[in-house]
Amino acid sequence: MIELKKELEVLYDVFFEEMHIDKASGLLEGKNKRFATMPYIGSNYLNAKKKILFVGLDIGQDEFYEENRFQTFDERNNSVNGPKLSEKNPHIAGTYGTALYFLKDIYNWSESWDILYSQNQFFKQVLEVYGNLLPNEVLSYVSLINYYKFVTKDRYNRAGAMDRVFLNQTVELDLLVKEINLLNPDILIFQSLTLRNDFLIKQLKDKMELYIGFHPSCFGRYIYKRIPSEYIKHLLEEGKIN
Repeated sequence: MIELKKELEVLYDVFFEEMHIDKASGLLEGKNKRFATMPYIGSNYLNAKKKILFVGLDIGQDEFYEENRFQTFDERNNSVNGPKLSEKNPHIAGTYGTALYFLKDIYNWSESWDILYSQNQFFKQVLEVYGNLLPNEVLSYVSLINYYKFVTKDRYNRAGAMDRVFLNQTVELDLLVKEINLLNPDILIFQSLTLRNDFLIKQLKDKMELYIGFHPSCFGRYIYKRIPSEYIKHLLEEGKIN
C-alpha cells in the first residue's frame, strides 16, 4: 500500500506541475479553483479477491478551505470509511451497497445483500436502519477517485454541477487513465451516466470489467435509482460496457 501511494504521488506531482498547482494549498495558478483531494484507497484494496474502483463525479466541497489546503490520503480515507454505516452520506452509502453486491459471493455476504435488496428504500435509509447487521469492512476492499479533480475555492455546498468541468481536458484525462491503470481494478464503475466517455471506454474496456451507472445520490425523475434493487438492475442490464 505504501508503494502504491508513492506511485500515485508521483503521478500527482507531475499533474501539479503541468497544471501549475501550488503543492501546499492545492490552488490553481490564476484561478479560483483548488485541487480537492487525493484518492480513497481501501486498506484491503490490494489484497482484495476482486478489486473494485469507483469513479465519482467531484468532491463538491472545499473540505479544508479554512486551512488553505487539500485533502490528504489519510483524511480522504477517514471521510469515506470513517463514519459508521448508519452515518454514511447518500453517495458513500450507494458506493457501499454497490460494492456489497459485487463482493457478496466472494466474502459470503449474500445474506447482507439480501437485506438491501429486499428494502424499497434508498441505500442511505437502509444503512441507517440495518447498518448494525451489515459488514463494516466492505469499503476497505474498494477504491474511489473523482472524474473532476477541482473544487471552487471556499465552496461549502455540495449540491450542483459547478465544478464538473475540465480546466485542461487533455491533462486531466491523461491523469485519470494513468491512475486507473495504476490501481488496476478488476471492476471499474463510473458513478454517473454523464461520465460515458468514448475515449476512456476505448482505453479501458479490454482491461477490466466496466460499468457506467447512475450516481448513487441522483435526484429528480431518476431518484428511485437510489433503491438498491433498481440501482443494481440498471447497472447490470444497461450499464455494462461489452
